[in-house]
Amino acid sequence: MSGFIRAVRERFTINRILIAIVLIAAALGIASLVQGSTSSHEDHAVALVPTNALLYVHVDVDRDSSQWRSAQRILEKLPALARLRDQALGGR
Repeated sequence: MSGFIRAVRERFTINRILIAIVLIAAALGIASLVQGSTSSHEDHAVALVPTNALLYVHVDVDRDSSQWRSAQRILEKLPALARLRDQALGGR
């Protein structure tokens, strides 16, 4: 029975991490829209995304941007997401 409870806890933990990632991505996206920018970025890779895709994310990593600094402050409070970031970016 304790194995079942442990599995449920692990599942909820993974779900919480995924929800946090989505919320942070949404917050950064909204911040990007609010800040506005005079430069335009065309996303040519979008043509490769299947029409039935549920989600497409294009990420442009600019470590000198204010968005990156804001994300860093958030990740300092969420070490699990910081580890995911480090894995995605190949470490620091």
